Amino acid sequence: MVEFDVLGPLCVRSEEGALPLGTPAQRSLLAVLLTSPDVAVSDGRLMDELWGDELPASARHLLHVYVSRLRRALGELPDGPRIVRRGGGYALRLGHTELDSRRFEAAVAEGLELREREPDAAERVLAAAMRMWQGAPFADLPEPPRAVRELSAYLEREHLEALEAWGEVRLRLGRHRDLIPELAALVAQHPYNETLHGELMLALYRDGRQAEALETGRALRRRLREELGIEPGPAVRDLYRDMLLQARHLALEPPEPPGNLPSGLTSFVGRAGELREIAALLDENRLVTLTGPGGIGKTRLAIEAGRQLRSRFPGGLCWSDLAPVSDPTTVVDEVAAALGVSPSPEGYIAALARSLHRREALLLLDNCEHVAAAVGKLVAAVLREAAGPRVLATSRTPLFTEGERLWTVPTLGLPA
Repeated sequence: MVEFDVLGPLCVRSEEGALPLGTPAQRSLLAVLLTSPDVAVSDGRLMDELWGDELPASARHLLHVYVSRLRRALGELPDGPRIVRRGGGYALRLGHTELDSRRFEAAVAEGLELREREPDAAERVLAAAMRMWQGAPFADLPEPPRAVRELSAYLEREHLEALEAWGEVRLRLGRHRDLIPELAALVAQHPYNETLHGELMLALYRDGRQAEALETGRALRRRLREELGIEPGPAVRDLYRDMLLQARHLALEPPEPPGNLPSGLTSFVGRAGELREIAALLDENRLVTLTGPGGIGKTRLAIEAGRQLRSRFPGGLCWSDLAPVSDPTTVVDEVAAALGVSPSPEGYIAALARSLHRREALLLLDNCEHVAAAVGKLVAAVLREAAGPRVLATSRTPLFTEGERLWTVPTLGLPA
């Protein structure tokens, strides 16, 4: 396994340590190939990137020498060299996870996609992405080629976007106090960035430092006026106004976990003791099945339990009614549809497990008795692959799967 690092100094590492990449020209050649992995770059473009207008007479010969040396340094893949000749150029062959900038981009994209519906998961993913960033890309190249400069600028923009999203998510999660020193440092590095200024203002405001929050907004306005001749955008202006008015929406409110629980048509009366017992069972067991004859109130009790336990499951609550399912082989499809999970090449169960992997979610499976065996297999597979979720099922019969905790729903007693 070889890892190519460009987020910071250019480095190629194997299990034995860093590989020698040779002269600055060879390092620049490798950097250019890393800007287009697995794509052939023509000799003409490579020579232009390396030497520009000062093309030596022996440029083509030197290019082939540098490629030969890099091939020896990088070693071979099972099916041939890392750098291969294609048409009139060279291509650097990489596994998808061997390049740190690819892993960084994938983590940022995942974090941005998760930030609205799963802020906790988004925070963890974006934090992992930030740990990959070791500094300016290709930081050790004194005169990087044009293609390298363009890729570096793109990665810097993506890093800044990820920093902004990471700050936004942590503000939503109530971590404003820890954020203040970090945001202050970022504002000093990016003195014209209005998003970071707005996040710092909100963090200070929520920490009870309203005067400092307002001064941060005024300082940004002075800087933009005096140095660029422009005014702050509407987002910062509205935030400053709302802080003066102490608008209620600026107070921290924990994000509502996602879910699709059906609303009850009637009020829920009684069963307080049963709800406490179900909550305790879910604390200790990952699969709890409510059993009992039809009409005893299993569904209503499960939905109310989910509603009262919503705050314990920041990953959300997902309800799936299996009563209409007649074919046991479609149970997986029905649950996947309720979770909003799309099919994938490896199958629905793997897709479900991946969707729930980091989520502290509660999956409510209702009316399972006629497809109990299929539900049991599905739940066992998902809980085995995903560490986060718990399952609350209702069924007239057990699911007969490992780890299942049965709880019989008692009849509703009449008041004295």
